Amino acid sequence: MNALVALCRCALTGDSRHLGEVLETVGPPEIFAGLVDHARLWAACETGFARAQLTPPDFVKERAQAARARAMLVNSRAMGLARIAFPCLEQHHIPAIAFKGPFHQRQLYDDWFVRRSNDLDLLVPHSRFEEALSALASVGFRMRPETSQWWKFSLGEVHCDYPGGGVIDLHHRLQQPGCPAPRDTADFIETAEIQQLGETSIPLPSLQHALLISALNFCKELFHRKPSARYAFDFAAGALQLSPGAGREFAALARRQGLEGPVDFTIAACESLFGPLPDMIAASVRRPVAADWAQPAQLARLVFTPDAPGLRWPRRRALLWQFCGGEPSARCSFDFAAQASRIAMGEVLRNAAPETAGKAVS
Repeated sequence: MNALVALCRCALTGDSRHLGEVLETVGPPEIFAGLVDHARLWAACETGFARAQLTPPDFVKERAQAARARAMLVNSRAMGLARIAFPCLEQHHIPAIAFKGPFHQRQLYDDWFVRRSNDLDLLVPHSRFEEALSALASVGFRMRPETSQWWKFSLGEVHCDYPGGGVIDLHHRLQQPGCPAPRDTADFIETAEIQQLGETSIPLPSLQHALLISALNFCKELFHRKPSARYAFDFAAGALQLSPGAGREFAALARRQGLEGPVDFTIAACESLFGPLPDMIAASVRRPVAADWAQPAQLARLVFTPDAPGLRWPRRRALLWQFCGGEPSARCSFDFAAQASRIAMGEVLRNAAPETAGKAVS
């Protein structure tokens, strides 16, 4: 794990100090490869070796090439779905954005195939959600028949299958119970940027809004004890691209959206794992996380190897407290109570829909 963290740090910042020594401690290739597969960070590994001017082992080259081939296959399918979905939604005058997936990768890395994205995630306004479902149905997308109210209202998303293959995750929320959500989801849609895919225009969040989504996804995956390293890496990669002025705008945006807690935590985690982020972000938003489980070595285990045997996890309420601000204040207490209530209500809906129990939450 230390080798992967060091390679990610070098990929982001060019800091290759001690990288050679760390790489000498890598265990059996299959164990390292399994870790990178789980994290979906083969592209970061390749970049880390390149920036350190080191030749990667043959197994790294082979597995990275295989991962990219898989990403090209899967992401191309998602891009094909976008060519169908966006003209349809535009024809029905329903605003929407693509977030996560190949379009986000292109925004951050100028590459659609950094890692595989199994579904195409779209966000539409809550008030137009049912209309969007009907519009997509008119071009062949079908909501899964077992979809429950838990998916629709608590998680705020549904899966729509396409007969030719592929899935659209249609969202009207950007966060699930377990982490503060944006105050104004519409702002993510109204400030969209356009990315061209041939003749099709693909709206996607601005870089600042995309960073908020990366922070939310990082916190969500950590809360659910899933591999979250790729979202931390995305956040750091995007933050390092911000100019001083854009960094200040991002900090102001996080405050307006009520997301200082998740952003604070994500920045602190990224700096713990990968090194310092730009001062204009850290000075504007960041606060340290003092909890024992958030110290560098333990946090790296939680982020990169969440299912490792014997790993001691903090209680979920401890994570939620940090996501809500992590300090004794009326605002933090209010947000914590609101999110705890949202989790409880979500569990009521989930228990009323037993067919969803145990299914993965994307």
